[in-house]
Amino acid sequence: MAQLVVCAPNFSEGRRQDVISAIGDAMSAQASLIDVNVNEEANRTAYTIVGAPDAVIEALMAGAKVAKQKIDMETHTGTHPRMGALDVCPFKPIKGMSPEGLVLCSRHFGRRLGDEMGVPVYMYEMSATHDYRKTLAQIREGQYEGLAEKIVKPEWKPDYGPACFVPSWGATVAGARPYSVNFNVNLLATKEQANRIALNIREEGRSSTQPGRLKAVKAQGRFHEEQRLVQVAVTIVDTSITSIHEVYEECLKDAKDLRVAVVGSHLEGIVPLGILISAADYYIKKDDLFISDEEQKVKLAIERLGLDSLHKFDPKTRILENIVGQGSCGPILSMQVRKFVESVGGRTYTPGGLTVAATTAALGAALGSMSGWMTFGLKKFQSVETNMRQLIPPLVRSTEELLNLMDASYQETASTATSVSGVDSSEIQVPLQILKSINKCWTSFLDMAKYASIACKPDMQIGAKSLETGAWAAMQMLRASTQDLVNVEQRSKITSEARGELQHCQDMCREVLKILDERV
Repeated sequence: MAQLVVCAPNFSEGRRQDVISAIGDAMSAQASLIDVNVNEEANRTAYTIVGAPDAVIEALMAGAKVAKQKIDMETHTGTHPRMGALDVCPFKPIKGMSPEGLVLCSRHFGRRLGDEMGVPVYMYEMSATHDYRKTLAQIREGQYEGLAEKIVKPEWKPDYGPACFVPSWGATVAGARPYSVNFNVNLLATKEQANRIALNIREEGRSSTQPGRLKAVKAQGRFHEEQRLVQVAVTIVDTSITSIHEVYEECLKDAKDLRVAVVGSHLEGIVPLGILISAADYYIKKDDLFISDEEQKVKLAIERLGLDSLHKFDPKTRILENIVGQGSCGPILSMQVRKFVESVGGRTYTPGGLTVAATTAALGAALGSMSGWMTFGLKKFQSVETNMRQLIPPLVRSTEELLNLMDASYQETASTATSVSGVDSSEIQVPLQILKSINKCWTSFLDMAKYASIACKPDMQIGAKSLETGAWAAMQMLRASTQDLVNVEQRSKITSEARGELQHCQDMCREVLKILDERV
């Protein structure tokens, strides 16, 4: 899966438009710049950039270089706490990034900033190296004015860069943070009633002896002047711990007890797609619905949460992946079919056999899910509707996995073609992952062969053989890669695992074809 990171660097400049624009232009040349929030009073600008980890780091470095030339902290004034020209730089995950990967990404940036620009860098939050300096408030205490004295103390030695005061720059704080959102639930009630609900759900509750029900949640009741209603104003500090639909459902419970009406909700700012998909999946399970299309899931989440109640929630402008053109499509998935085929046939190693293996398998999985869709919802196949509800989603997920592996295989082959350092682990892991992803299809494919419309029999036969062919092709590419492994034991272990995956695939293909041959 392609990786996406969002970063919100805050620079200590909010009054000189030429400097604000120069920093933004430098960063937008490397990654997607999706928001610029200028605060003249604070003399501070918060940018939001999105992209692959390496692209985001390059964008930050480009912006920092402009800031070093044009911002002088010795003359900086403003109402907001600050300690550096590039004051704080939080990294947040969007897609395909583990917490560990995000920490490594932020530390890589911190190291580069410190080494290449000669400025002090402190890591915070998930990337912190000491518990006593984990939060931004802890590190920024004393602000810029107190930094000269603070930085020379052993306990305040920067994580990267020089352990000395750089007057024109100050210091930068960077680190990985969980994704947080502001989510407000609308009520036809009094502010006091909204506050009662807030006290019930927020993590700190009413007191240390009366904690609230939801972790990683801050909340309070407030009056919305423009709309003439009240809200439970919620900040979810970590959406991986508590989701927006959990907040909404808990507010519904308490509102029912208080006999007040909930009239939708409001999700602030730009949000990752996964937040809405998670809500949709909850309501799909709760109401026994069958929806697998991403766009339809987003519509369901908007409707069930009442996100249109105050202002229209437009997925094109409010969902982060939509703004940056999904971000998940790499060089192969972005190609038109004709261009892809011509590229395979061109005088180049990429795309090559491994990408074709993943492509063939993805088409096989897609034919399996197509057979399910051509059966589902038709009255004459009502007896197998429950089967289709269970069989289609795994094949849709496997198709998506294999599509992502098409891009991963291209990137792996491209790096191999230019490498002189021997075998990289990705050269082995990508074909092995293709084999494993193919084998995830067979449980559903086997039953699909039994229950799907007989009109789809040839499609399922082609699909099964495509999966088998993709697996065979991935095995050939893996064998070629492992030939250069010096460690004989490692090579034997890897090839043995891959042979087992291929054998299982071939056995299941035969079983599927046998079932289909017997159907008339």
